[in-house]
Amino acid sequence: MVDAEMRRMSEDDWLRRFRSWGVRPSKSMGQNFLLDTDIVERITDAADISSGQLVIEVGPGMGILSEALLNRGAHVIAIEMDDDIASRIADHFRQNDNYTVIHKNAATTDMSAITNGRTYDVVANLPYSVATLIVRHFLESPHPPRRLTIMVQKEVAARMAAGTGDLSLLTLATRLYATPTLLFDVPKDAFYPPPKVTSSVIQLNVRETPLVDSEARSRLFTMATIAFQQRRKTLLNSLSRGLSLDKPTVADELDHLGIDPAARPQAISLESWLALSESTVLQP
Repeated sequence: MVDAEMRRMSEDDWLRRFRSWGVRPSKSMGQNFLLDTDIVERITDAADISSGQLVIEVGPGMGILSEALLNRGAHVIAIEMDDDIASRIADHFRQNDNYTVIHKNAATTDMSAITNGRTYDVVANLPYSVATLIVRHFLESPHPPRRLTIMVQKEVAARMAAGTGDLSLLTLATRLYATPTLLFDVPKDAFYPPPKVTSSVIQLNVRETPLVDSEARSRLFTMATIAFQQRRKTLLNSLSRGLSLDKPTVADELDHLGIDPAARPQAISLESWLALSESTVLQP
């Protein structure tokens, strides 16, 4: 539960803290700071953090989520790229031995190094502009998290969790490594400044091993990139052109794999994409 002191802090209290720090939200960094303690409680409930657990938070902002995680006994590593916020948040929590600030870009940080190889979870309100880049960095890391409970733009969350018929490159990039679950939406007025879009909290339970090996993943992303760049075209047309293969060869291989050559890339299942990744015929 969010502690009593934190509950007593109104949105105005959090704004006063923010202004006392002399920090202004950066549009270029996609900074929209969460103010709603009820939303924070729902996020930490969903994350199911236990005492002593290591948690990475990206973009701690004013520390509202950090405080909730610390109240639950977590050891928090906060990664913050903004110079002013990194300095202010480190000073604010300087007396808490369970809080560490890493002044780096989360999309390029070595997670094994900063965690010393320990098991960890990610709980964060991610900046919209770099959310997908950060998520992919975590999922593709040699030392990935056990689970991510993250807030992103609603449209991005929907694409991560999409099923057959609405697949995208982001769906594949997510589902190869994790099982996504959409949790709840977050209104614009829960933030300062309010974003122009609705947010969603999504949980990604990371697989022990990706669904296919590294070579097959490379083949899959090559084909998926080609196909989704021309998502209105059939797989037959986009793959034959993109892979420089004749149409009869591509059609025969798709038929062999049980995939309709006339299908669009978003319309075939994850299993079909996995089958494509193992093809020795459909190679660039």
